[in-house]
Formats: sequence, C-alpha cells, structure tokens
Amino acid sequence: MRFCAAYAIACSPSSASGAETLTEWLKDKPKETKMLIVWILSEWGMSHLLLRKLDTLVKVRDENSMLYIVQGLGRLGTHPSEEAASALANIMTTHHSDQVRMFASMSLDLLASTQPQSLEKLLIYFKKGLNNYNRYVQAYCLGALSKIETLEAKSLAISYLMASRWCPITTTSNTF
Repeated sequence: MRFCAAYAIACSPSSASGAETLTEWLKDKPKETKMLIVWILSEWGMSHLLLRKLDTLVKVRDENSMLYIVQGLGRLGTHPSEEAASALANIMTTHHSDQVRMFASMSLDLLASTQPQSLEKLLIYFKKGLNNYNRYVQAYCLGALSKIETLEAKSLAISYLMASRWCPITTTSNTF
C-alpha cells in the first residue's frame, strides 16, 4: 500500500512544500518509508534535499535502503556537493555489499558527468575502487576518472589500464 501511495506521489507534479515534508520524514520513519522518500525525491529531481540528512542516511546498514540512497545521491545533477561525493566514495570502498559498492561507483560516475570538480580530491578512493575485485566498480571508477580533467586523474586511469591490459580473463567478448 505504501509503495502505491509513494508511486502516486512520485508521478504527480512536485511541490517545494511536499519535498520539504518528505525530507523531514527521513529522520523518524521506518526504513521502507525512507527508501520510498529517497526514490520520490530523486524522481522529482530534488536529490539535493537529501544533503540535509546526509549524516543520517550514510549510517543506514540495510542493503536495500542503501541502494536507494546511493542512487539518489548520484542524481544530484547540478547541485555540487563534496560531502555527497566523499560519502559515496567511502561507501564504494567500505560497504559490505557488492551491489551497494557497485551502485556507489556508478553514482560517482554520474556525479563526474555534472560536477567533476567535487571529485578531484577523492583520487585515493578511486585508486581503491580500481583495485576492487568487482569489475563493475573498476569500470565505473574509470568512467569517473575519464571525466575528471586533471593530470592526476588521467595518470591514475592510464596506470590502471596499462596493468589491466595483461589480465588473462579480459577479452573482446568478456570485457568484465
């Protein structure tokens, strides 16, 4: 029932007051409701409101909730946030779930498309991501690095690519 209500809200035109109310609900609602709120805000293009509750959101341990959170943070668009980028980088390198780490790296790649300057200080995390055993994490890190137009980012990507060209399981039919 909650999902149907949330879907109806997400499909309706957004309003600033409705988004503000949803943001306030993030602090004391059950995890299922929080997941839906994050989804609604990102569908409305209001992921930037999640930044107000960032310290609470990144402490969520539930894998499904965290998937929604990292995807929502990746949809910040033109709202630059070094705090969100740093939180995603930390999740990408430390979270226990492979899928959450993959989605965090994908969100960092999305952020790099619109706000590469917020990722320039996170190269140490990308280096860890490139060494992650999950090849999707590696690929999204490379994607983000290709959008960060600094010499350090390019050097990191090139050094990884030089080593990876010798990987015995990488072929034209199996790039991941």
